[in-house]
Amino acid sequence: MSGPRPQPRNDDELFADIVAREFHEDVRPAPVPTPPAPPTVAPEPFELNLFDDDESYRDVPHVALRRLSPIARVGFILLAVSVVGGMLLMIGVGAPRWVGWLVAVGFGVAVAIGIRQLLRRHPPDDDGAEL
Repeated sequence: MSGPRPQPRNDDELFADIVAREFHEDVRPAPVPTPPAPPTVAPEPFELNLFDDDESYRDVPHVALRRLSPIARVGFILLAVSVVGGMLLMIGVGAPRWVGWLVAVGFGVAVAIGIRQLLRRHPPDDDGAEL
């Protein structure tokens, strides 16, 4: 005899020892290679600059608004009064019947004034085309 055998340490070694004695084969698991350590790369710090001057930005010239004509002002006032009056009547504020008709007529007149102002505007003489 060859002497006392060393006791296996775990089930895998016990199984490998039994197979080696019975079938004369070595079934010990191959050692698992350790994976290489991942490369360590420090990420670049993120910087948010809200005040960065962008070269592609261009300032758009502001369009000067003309003053409203008196009839246009009346139209805007009638529209505002009719909308507010209509909202008050819709939520149930008690008012005489003539107030409802006044709101409806005021809205109609405001729309008529708006259409008149739109049709009255003439296009500018300079359309930008070169001759």
